[in-house]
This record gives sequence, structure tokens and C-alpha cells, in this order.
Amino acid sequence: MNRFEPAFRIALIECRGLFVAVALAVALLTSGAAHAEKRVALVVGNSNYRSIGPLDNPRNDAKLMAETLRGIGFTLIGDREQLDLDKASLDSAVQSFGSALAGADVALFYYAGHGVQVRGSNYMVPVGANPTREADVDFQMVDLALVLRQMEGSGTRLNLMILDACRNNPFGSRGLRATSGGLAQMTAPEGTLISYATQPGNVAQDGADGNSPYTKALAATIRRAGLEIFETFNEVGLAVKRSTRGQQQPWLSSSPIDGKFYFVPATTSAPAAASAENEAALAWNAVKDSTNPAALDAFIRRYRTSFFAELARARLDELKAAGAKPQQQVAALPGPGPIAIPTVRIQEGSRQRVVLYDEDPNDPKGRQYVGSVVWRTAPFKTAGQPDELAAYADIEVPDRKLKLTMSLNRNGDKSLPASHVLELRFKLPADFAGGGIGNVPGMLMKTNEQARGSPLAALAVKVTEGFFLVGLSNVPSDRSKNLELLDRAWFDIPMVYSNQRRAILAIEKGPTGTSALNAALGKTNLSPPPVAVAAPSSGSYLVQVGSQRSETDAQESYKALQGKYPEILGTRTPVIKRSDLGANGIYYRVMIGPFDSSDEASQFCGGLKTAGGQCIVLRN
Repeated sequence: MNRFEPAFRIALIECRGLFVAVALAVALLTSGAAHAEKRVALVVGNSNYRSIGPLDNPRNDAKLMAETLRGIGFTLIGDREQLDLDKASLDSAVQSFGSALAGADVALFYYAGHGVQVRGSNYMVPVGANPTREADVDFQMVDLALVLRQMEGSGTRLNLMILDACRNNPFGSRGLRATSGGLAQMTAPEGTLISYATQPGNVAQDGADGNSPYTKALAATIRRAGLEIFETFNEVGLAVKRSTRGQQQPWLSSSPIDGKFYFVPATTSAPAAASAENEAALAWNAVKDSTNPAALDAFIRRYRTSFFAELARARLDELKAAGAKPQQQVAALPGPGPIAIPTVRIQEGSRQRVVLYDEDPNDPKGRQYVGSVVWRTAPFKTAGQPDELAAYADIEVPDRKLKLTMSLNRNGDKSLPASHVLELRFKLPADFAGGGIGNVPGMLMKTNEQARGSPLAALAVKVTEGFFLVGLSNVPSDRSKNLELLDRAWFDIPMVYSNQRRAILAIEKGPTGTSALNAALGKTNLSPPPVAVAAPSSGSYLVQVGSQRSETDAQESYKALQGKYPEILGTRTPVIKRSDLGANGIYYRVMIGPFDSSDEASQFCGGLKTAGGQCIVLRN
């Protein structure tokens, strides 16, 4: 029997409570279980005009839209929002957009900035435009019809043009009298929907909190699961109408669209959102105390749409303001390589057995390489808590030049839904035959070297090259199961190399490993903690169900949630908390609670996620 198939199948199927096996998470987040079609978007925001007054919000609006679209499966031209483009740059971006649409299913163009209409045609205004007569428009501005032609001839199933550019004519005092305020209505070609921030010929509001009312409503609405495209833009229109007290009403122009389109399908959004948030939380736990800007920047790029990315940006801004120098901090980074730990109370003993099984197409049993492991314990510090012990396994497979340090310690981050955290730090030579470690699907425990093994209830996350975190589930039934499994004599770590070959690293605990793990688990074991007896108002845990830029929006968003999930939220009153994220501005978190225990909060959050909502448990 092929040794690799059962191990990988078992490692990939564990899916319980708040934790989803990493292979499923990756499939949902990156491939298209939620959205199989190829989605391509060009996002442009022009604010810093040179010959006319700058606009406050388009840059922020474009960044918000880029983050939102990337989070729901769109590939962005330039891999990010395009800001403050002059005529040549805007022409080039539109041309790149048209080229990238080959083979795409959905095309989306978003523009925020100045737009003008001249003789019934609409033009985007590049930041360097300075027309003094009507004839200058053709040479200094970009006709939106050009963008429509790029999409129309691409063969895409659906084309979306979104325009937050309905402003006053900025050149009216310069003799350019042929233009009117707002934008003109355009005829949507086949399979195309055009959305305007307000009705044709009208002027939209800029907003006073960093984003326009239209883009803010759009970004929030397209994240909602199960809304068909026309429902989506109808909800956007209603939200803008409410927030502007009827002064602004978005407008649509559309041709018949074949089939239905969902920005986020109802059937897959909940697990994808849950696994993404848990994965980001687990990775944030590893880098939150880093003093290396490169590590934080890597986290932001990978988890840019998560709440934790906001914290990472604030931390990065602090380091940059303090003049942090990465080369002076390399030894403290949570990255690949040996861990510098002041080792005390080391548990010395005989080396235990390690076997690396590499997949071989010519041999179902694979190739075997024997190595060794030395187990030890060392102090583990948690802010505000007495020192505890962590268990460490120093692993070496000489014939493959593979070294690995594995550690297990109690999770001290109350915002992270994990009881304990396993860290895997590989040290590989430059000529490693597999190219590197591409994925660790999970971990299994078994009674002996040849046993099949059972998976720990956990989520495995790749943080950086050669560095993986495995969070053990904090769901009570999972904690009990994990405690039982960790008593077994062997670990199995299934791996996928960068060259797509599979491998299994089997690690023997032995007496020293058993002693080290018991020490690490003994301070706070995996059994359910007692429920604290406290008045409801003094509970220790809250469940965050959303965040908004203003307190009013936070209240409105919660009312919408109550309408969507009445059986779960009922008549609960939200807790609105103001959060200052430094360079990222002020946010208002929408919370439910307080709850007396993490179990109670997790149970409530799990019920909301099962119904299709999104939430995360936080310490009060």
C-alpha cells in the first residue's frame, strides 16, 4: 500500500469547530471553490491633481476597493490599486487591463477621481490635465468609452464599470464651458453593467470620514454572501440614500446579463471567511512582536484583507517612525533557521528515532532516511503571566541535510482561537532536493512508527519560507481529543515539497519527549477551563461581528445584521468600541457580549458562522 495516500488523506479531512484543514482553506481562499471564474479588475484613484484642487478621498476609496476585490478573488492590474495617474500612465493601465482580459470571465473597472462630460461623452481626468479649451480634452483626458471597448471585445461573460467620479466641473472657471456637472448616462454594451455614484448629471458627495458614501457602501455590500449582482447594487443604492439622507442616489445602466453573478456565493463564503480569519490570526500571533519591517510587510501582503492587517500596518508605521533597521534585528525574527532560546531545565537523554519518507514514483513505500531527535524544555514567556515551559524537539536527518526545530507551548494570545501552538522551523541547504517545504497539511499522532495515525484538530499555516504554525483547536471537544492524541508515541508530519513531491516525517517521542510534552501541557492542559462566575456586564470575552469607519455606520451595520440573523442576534444590544489604528485611522468595532468564558463566546461565534456570518472572539 502506498504510505503517502492514507497519511495525506487523513491530514486533509480534519474539519471541526472553528478550524478547517489548511488544504481546504487554501482551496477556498485562492482557487475558486467559491468563485471558479477568472476575475480581473483595474482600480484607479486620482487625488493629487496638479493644476486644480486635490481631492481628499479617491486614493482612500481606491485602496478600499482594491483590498475588497482582492479578498473576493479578483486579480488586480499591477497587483494593487493604481494611484494618481497622468495621461500616459492611465492609457497604459487601460491597455494592460484589456490585454489581461484574455480568457477572463469577469472584468471590473473602478475609477475614483475627477470626471467630466463633454458633448455627451464622459472623460476621466488624469492628474496632470490642464485644458483651456474644449479641443484639449481629447489629448489630455481619457474617454471612458475606450475602457468599455476594451471589455466589450474581450469575450468576458460579465463586464462591470464602477464610477465614483460624479463631481462638479473643475475647469468651469477656465473657459471650458462645454462641460456639465456630473457624468452623462452611457449605453451599456451586451453583458455590461455600469454603476454611477449618483444619477446622471448630478454631483455625488465626497464624504467626511476618508471614504465617499458610495464606495464605502459598495465595499461593505459586495463582501456579503449570497447577493446576486442586481441585489448587490440595489443594496448599495439604499445604503447611500440612507447615509446621505436622500441627497444622493446611485444609478445603474445595464444590458441583459446571461446567468447569475455573485461577488461572494452563499454556499462557500462562510467557511472561506472563517478559515481565512483563523489563518490570519494564527500568523499574526507569530509576527506581532517582530521588530523587523520585512516580516510585517510580508504579513500584510499575504493577509491584506483581514482585520489583523490593520494592526500590522500600525505596527509597521511605528517601526518606521522609530527608524527600525531590519539588519539589526534578524536574530529576533520568527523565520526559518535555529531558534535562539535561553535553554534551561534541558531534559537530556538518548536520541530518539526519526524517519523521513520521501515519495518515489518507482516505489510505493518511498525512500527512507533515518535521523534523530533530541527533546528538551525551555521557558516560555507570556506578557503579564508567570513563566511557563515549552517543549522543543531538535530534529536532524543528515542524509537529506534537513534540520527542523519543533516547539509546543500554550497559546497566550486570547484573540487567537487556539489552545496551544506548535511551531515548525525548517533549516534546509540551498541545494535541498525538494526545493523547499511548500506545505504542511496538518499533523497526525500514532502509536508506533508503522501505524496509520489520527489527525490533531488543528489548523496549519505557512507564515514565511520554512516557518509553519499549527494552532490546536480551542473547541472543548477538540481539546479533549488533542490531549488524548498527544499521549501517543509518534508524530507524523506530512509535507509537500516545493517540487510537489510528498514526504512524511515520523518523529518518536520516547521517554524524554513524553516528559517534555507533559511539562508543556501541564501548566494549562487541554481540558475545558471552568466557566467564570461573573456579572454579565463584566464578562471577559466579546465577539466582534464587524468594523466601520464611524460610530453611526457601526450602528447601522449591526441593525442590518440583526435583520439578516434575527434568530441568533435577537434583541441584543451591540458594544461599539473605538479603535485608533494610527496611520490606518479610526475604526469602530461592532461587538456582541460580554461573555463569561471563551467557550461561551466561541459557541456563539460558531453559530453565527454556521448561519453565514463572520465573527472573531476577542478578549474584553
